[in-house]
This record gives sequence, C-alpha cells and structure tokens, in this order.
Amino acid sequence: MVYDTIENIGRYAALVPGLGKALAFIARTDLAQLPDGRVEIDGDRVFANVQTYDTKPIDMRGFEAHRKYADVQIVIGGEGELCGVAVPTDEQDVVTPYDEAKDVLFCAPPLCEWFRLTPGFFALFLPQDAHEPGRQLGEVAQVRKCVVKIRLERLD
Repeated sequence: MVYDTIENIGRYAALVPGLGKALAFIARTDLAQLPDGRVEIDGDRVFANVQTYDTKPIDMRGFEAHRKYADVQIVIGGEGELCGVAVPTDEQDVVTPYDEAKDVLFCAPPLCEWFRLTPGFFALFLPQDAHEPGRQLGEVAQVRKCVVKIRLERLD
C-alpha cells in the first residue's frame, strides 16, 4: 500500500505498469466534475469508477482484496473517510471466497491499521493489501471518491 499526498503521486509511476496512464488521467481531469459511474481511460486495462456514498461503521468482516487490479483511491468530495489495511491478504481469514468475475474477495483480518483518506491524499492498494474503505471518521458523512483501477495482468 502507498499513502501519500496528491502532489507526490507522480513519484510512484514506475511501481505498477499502467500507473502512468492512471496518473495522466488524474492530472488532466477535474475529478470533482465527473458523474458517478465508470469512466473509460484505456478499456479494461485502466478505468475509473466515480461513486458517491455515505460512510459506514467499521466492519472487520468487510475487508476487500483484488487479484487482477490495483486501486488508486482519491476522495474528491466530502471530508473523507477512514480506511483500514491489512497485509498480506493471503494470511487473512476469508469470509467470502474470491469471485473472479468481480475480482474481489472479502476477509476478516485479525489485525489491521487505520488511516484517514481525505481530499488531497491518495491510497494505492495492491493485491496483497486487504482494505476496508468508506468507514466513518466520526458521524455518517457523504463522500465522493474516484477509484482508478489498473489491470495487473495481461489482457489477451
């Protein structure tokens, strides 16, 4: 997992193939003006999901992990949210087995760390990073977020 300010996001372009395309999209786009839904960047290789939702209480059984995609998560509206992260994913207790079509599994980690994801910051989650985004900082609050998905395996 990488957690840093948006100003430093370009420093991580070499970490993941395709991250450069994601960063170029983030740099040239007014993310706050995007409608909710999927935004095409490079087909199924790189795309964004914009979503608006209310934060929820912490649910230690709601940690998600992916195998095919990395996530770059950026809060674009609201005060932000609390995110949990637990690594490595393969050592977590699986609650819902991996669904290849949705590229997600859910787990209940025995231990995790929590951090605030607020405007001006981003988080990059890789497959070894089980994560639980969208949790309340205090009271329930509305958040708008852009999640850029980067395919980590080759598409034929």
